[in-house]
Amino acid sequence: MKRQTARAGTPSPRSAIHAWKQTPLSRRRVLQAAGGAALAASAIRPELGRAQDGGTVNIMCWQGYDGPNANKPFVEQTGATINATYLGSNDEIFATLRAGGLGEIDLVTPYHGYVKNLYEAGLLQEIDYSRLPNTADYIPLFLKPDWNTFDGKTYSAPFVWGTGPMIYNTEFIPEAPKEWMDVMLPEYTGKVVMTDDALGHYLIWNQVTGAKDPTQVTQEELDKTTQLLIEIKTKQARAFSPNMGDMADIMARGEAWLSTIGWEAIPAFPVAAEASLKYTHPAPGDFTARPGQMPVVEADEVLGVPVVVDARAPERYRGETEPIDPVAGHIPGAVNVPTTTNLRVDGRFRSPAELRALYAAAGVTGDEPVAVYCSSGVTAVHDVIALELAGIRAALYPGSWSGWITDPDRPVAGPTSGSP
Repeated sequence: MKRQTARAGTPSPRSAIHAWKQTPLSRRRVLQAAGGAALAASAIRPELGRAQDGGTVNIMCWQGYDGPNANKPFVEQTGATINATYLGSNDEIFATLRAGGLGEIDLVTPYHGYVKNLYEAGLLQEIDYSRLPNTADYIPLFLKPDWNTFDGKTYSAPFVWGTGPMIYNTEFIPEAPKEWMDVMLPEYTGKVVMTDDALGHYLIWNQVTGAKDPTQVTQEELDKTTQLLIEIKTKQARAFSPNMGDMADIMARGEAWLSTIGWEAIPAFPVAAEASLKYTHPAPGDFTARPGQMPVVEADEVLGVPVVVDARAPERYRGETEPIDPVAGHIPGAVNVPTTTNLRVDGRFRSPAELRALYAAAGVTGDEPVAVYCSSGVTAVHDVIALELAGIRAALYPGSWSGWITDPDRPVAGPTSGSP
């Protein structure tokens, strides 16, 4: 995300929260900023105007932006002192400037999508590019884009850009996680760290939950992401950090092993370098549900399928008990592979080789067409997926046992029928 340098100005009576809510992020604005920040100026104090005389510049920034290398030329030329307050989220800029920070804070570094909101809330002053010589080297995309220039006046200067990666500790996770949803794996329970950056999380996790455009989502899509983030926080998270610096400290101490958000610069933090923290860009996920991708069979086709699998519990398959349907038993000729046998003790699917052996033992080798059923067509999908992992394409009989027994003329096998 892009960070901007912005200069704070005199507050207006308009609510900053209202301004934030009334200015949705657009796809264009986010794609323009593959991710970035800008410098924006708040109400300038006399010390900033006299920086060349060795004054103090008060800035609100993300940890790392005040590093000696980043500010060295400015400090050497002006003799000024940089006094930094670290951000945990962009919302803190609104809160601080509205609560007395105007006149005290000189520069802020918001996410580029916040610049217009800060401007409309009356919290920024115009920036004079003629006093920022390095802006002459900007590429056209970053010079005066529509997200920092309004009515011909510019209110921020692009400062740094980047993406939102996952950070992981190689001492505990030698190989980079492949997907964002890896944070939900059982082995990472209590080893995940989050930050207080709500917007940053939504931009990442809206994609994970399936939104085509993470910046423009429906209420239903937003709720889906929110529920997932709550689940991660309550079930998996070891800590909820106020900023990236604290997150790096937590991970460097080994208290957390991977993050739900990040910044490419974190591995360069001294504490992170010593702990071998790295970043990666996991895939949103490798499974997207779409209807019509797998074969199905109907009741009048089932007996013509060479191999039929019953995914229910063994006692229901044998007809010894039936807690749901009025008739016990199974479809004649079906073999039984309960869904529970697809899993390892940790609740995850067995390996493809193990699944192939499991189904081969029941006579399911993939040499002939396969159909699967259960009680109502739900848990049978578990067997269908297991067979897919084993390299065997199987059809689902959606009506399953509950649908099969609705016709009294259909045959039933079980202990009272004498059929296998």
